[in-house]
Amino acid sequence: MNRTIEHIAVVGAGIAGLTARVELATAGFHVTTFDKGRGPGGRTSRRRAESHEFDHGAQYFTARDPRFCAVVDRWVDAGSAAVWDARIGSLQNGRWVAGSGSTPRYVGVPGMNQPAKELAEAGSGELRLGTRVHAMAREGADGPWRLHDEDGSLLVEADAVVLTVPPEQALTLCDAVPAAQQPLAAAEVDPCWTVMAVFDPPLDPGWDGAFVNEGALAWVANNGTKPGRPATDAWVLHAGGEWSHRYLEQERDWVQRELLKEFFESVGLPYREPVWAAAHRWRYARPRNQPVDRFWWSPEERLGLCGDWCAGGRVEGAFLSACALSDAIKADTF
Repeated sequence: MNRTIEHIAVVGAGIAGLTARVELATAGFHVTTFDKGRGPGGRTSRRRAESHEFDHGAQYFTARDPRFCAVVDRWVDAGSAAVWDARIGSLQNGRWVAGSGSTPRYVGVPGMNQPAKELAEAGSGELRLGTRVHAMAREGADGPWRLHDEDGSLLVEADAVVLTVPPEQALTLCDAVPAAQQPLAAAEVDPCWTVMAVFDPPLDPGWDGAFVNEGALAWVANNGTKPGRPATDAWVLHAGGEWSHRYLEQERDWVQRELLKEFFESVGLPYREPVWAAAHRWRYARPRNQPVDRFWWSPEERLGLCGDWCAGGRVEGAFLSACALSDAIKADTF
């Protein structure tokens, strides 16, 4: 076996980055993974506040591809994921209409970040959390990639790099790779303002989640109805991409007030103050287009790009994108 790539640096420890880490390490590569966050998972995240818990990023995931279905089955068997048997529909003019889909919706247990934790434990190689990759450069046409932090200190030398961060962030790392700049610059990803709110007594609208077809909101759900969560009336409100773009730099208190008002108007209930609430801004949340087919890989540059933005969004898309890129790297190496 003539190996041209031995050490791979993966930037990002969301579902795509962790999947790439597992796939590449299993194939025999030495993998070092970096993420700026305190824990793995990216947007499959969990927020705790007092006795309340919120999945304030990804709300659930589905599984259709056999490769992902096999992984989800293992998560379910391990108790790290479960079907969310929820009453989900759509809201319009204050009226909720039940959905007609039959595809199971899965959630992590006890939070949406649990599958990411499973992936982190399944992979090998160093996982460096709380570490931001600020710049990277390659030493000559055949030299290694050198990744640096914000102070200019060397983080690692690697034969190849896999970027799984949002395209706008990846673009800042690829100023010396024109071929990668084209798909990254073409990618469009919407932000998402999120409000988390707890009500006591519970609102009890007669359903658990809804896609919103008008106004500022895109999705609302009672997190307390998911398996493994505290039985509290803990709601998550996601604003739509256009609204989030327009008010991206607004103060969190203002966003919280506006989206709570929109929520009660959409649900058709009189306004009530929550007993606890907070707003969170996701700068990069929902892909609007797909400039590449599943992944991008340059054997000459030894640089790869993957993530949900390459595969139609969703958790499953992030997983499959990372698998496809890993397969391409293995095919070019062995």
